[in-house]
Amino acid sequence: MNNIYKWAIDNKDWLIAVRRKFHMYPELTGKEYNTNLLIRQYLDELNVSYTAPADNITIAVLDSTNKSDVVTAIRSDTDALAVNENTGLPFSSKNAGCMHACGHDAHITMGLGAAKYFKENPTSFLGTLKIIFQPAEEGGGGAQQVINTGLVNDVNAFFSLHVEPYLPTGKMSIKPGPNCAGTDRFKAMVYGVGGHAAHPDKCVDTVPALAEIISAFQTIVSRKVSPMDNCVLSICNVHAGNTWNVIAGEAKLEGTIRTFSDDTQQKITSLMQKMVENISAAHGCRGTLEVNNITIALINDEKLTNIGIDASKTFLGEDALINTPPAMIGDDFAMYRSIAPSCYGFLGVSSEESKNYPLHHQSFMLDENALPIGTAWLANCISIFSTKKEDLS
Repeated sequence: MNNIYKWAIDNKDWLIAVRRKFHMYPELTGKEYNTNLLIRQYLDELNVSYTAPADNITIAVLDSTNKSDVVTAIRSDTDALAVNENTGLPFSSKNAGCMHACGHDAHITMGLGAAKYFKENPTSFLGTLKIIFQPAEEGGGGAQQVINTGLVNDVNAFFSLHVEPYLPTGKMSIKPGPNCAGTDRFKAMVYGVGGHAAHPDKCVDTVPALAEIISAFQTIVSRKVSPMDNCVLSICNVHAGNTWNVIAGEAKLEGTIRTFSDDTQQKITSLMQKMVENISAAHGCRGTLEVNNITIALINDEKLTNIGIDASKTFLGEDALINTPPAMIGDDFAMYRSIAPSCYGFLGVSSEESKNYPLHHQSFMLDENALPIGTAWLANCISIFSTKKEDLS
C-alpha cells in the first residue's frame, strides 16, 4: 500500500471528525470568518505555520527538511451555500439557511489532512508547500483575492480537487485540457416609458423589446457559434413591471454564459451587445448589457495532469480513473494558472448511503470514505511534483 494512503487510512477518524465540525458551521461566500478561525485553530494544534492576509483567507506554509527552491500549492475552498439543509444527519448545519452543499467542508478537511501529513513527514517532499484556504469560490472572486495578496506569486504548481457525487468512491477523473467552463454573469436592461395599461400608445413598452431579445439570444449558440465549440447561454431571471395595469418602463433579464475559449466568449458577448442595443432601439427603447466575468475556463496542464494520474494510480490502481467530459460548471481555481501550471481532479464520493444527490442540493451527502482518498491524492501530487520539477521544466 502507498505510504501516504496508509497514513490517510490510519487518520480516517480524524479526517471525519474535522469534516463534520466544518459541516456543522458553514458560512456564506465572503463571510468565512469563523471558518478561518477554526482552520487556524487546527493549524495551531498541528504546529503548522500560516499567514492570514485577511479575516477569511488563511495560507498554511510548510517547509521540507529537504531544502529546495520548489514551491507547490494546494487550494481548498471554504465557502458554503444559501441552502437549508435537509439531510437529517446528526451533524447537520447549525447555521440556518446555510449549508456545505458543494462539499467545501471536505475540501477544507483534505487540505488540513495534507498539512498534518507533511508536518509529520517533512522529508516526503521538497522545498515549500502552501495550502491555500480560499474564500468565495461560489462566484465571489476568492481566487483573485488570494492572488492579489501576492503571497502565492512564487508557486511553481497548483493542485486542487472537487468532490463529485456522480462518481463512486474510489474513482477519480483527472484529464488534461478543459475541465470546467469559463463563467460569466450577464444583465440586460431595457428602458422605455411606463404608463397606464389602457394607453399603450402614450408609453414606450419595454416588454415586447425584452421578449424579442430573449428569442434572439436563443439563436446565438444554435446559429452563430460553431457546433464544435461547447458553450451555454442560459437566461435565468426575467422581470418587468410590478402590477397588472401599469406598462413597465424598465425590464430586466439575467443569466450566465459558459465557454471553454476566450474567442467564443468574446463572440457571444459581442452578439449579445448588438442584439440588446439594436432590438431595444427598434422598439423605441434604450438597451444596455453588463457582463461580469466570474472565472476563466479551468484548463489542466498536461505535464501536471500526468503527475495527477500517476498519483492516483499509486494507490487506487489502473482502473480507478474514469474519463468524464468537461463540465459546464465553473471553478475559479482556474485563475491560478495565470501564475503557474495547475491540475484539478474530480473525486468520487457516491455510495448507496450517500444517495447520490447532486451538488448544491439540500440533501447532498458524501461518502466520508473518500476523505482519505482525496487527502492521499493531494499529498502524492505534491510529493511527486516536488521531486520531479526539474524533469518537467
